[in-house]
Amino acid sequence: MRERERRKGGPEKGREQNREENRSLLIGRNPIIEALKSGREMEKILIAKGSGGSVVKIAAMAREMGVPVYEREKSALDRIAPGQAHQGVAAYVSAYRYGELKDIYDKAAEQGEDPFIILTESSFPSADPAA
Repeated sequence: MRERERRKGGPEKGREQNREENRSLLIGRNPIIEALKSGREMEKILIAKGSGGSVVKIAAMAREMGVPVYEREKSALDRIAPGQAHQGVAAYVSAYRYGELKDIYDKAAEQGEDPFIILTESSFPSADPAA
């Protein structure tokens, strides 16, 4: 193994980091409860060993929905969410799936509502107000 790979953790560490970058991490009780209620696709939920209260509720909801739940030491959660208040729970969620504009209109019509769309970025040059 080359010295640079050894210092950086080797090629395996790089692969692990790439896997982590392809998914999102939710932390905290309320964000995870809301994500579960909304039907957000989740890969797995990690809960701190010995947790009680709403963490038990989260685990039950997740299991009912077929989401794997794993107990981990609090220190493991501290490592994956450094400096953040994870409240004893973290969830790996799948990346958002983007819909077609037609799907958004159809869903709104199905629910008897007007569509509500927010654009945060545009890659169309004609959308530039200075152009």
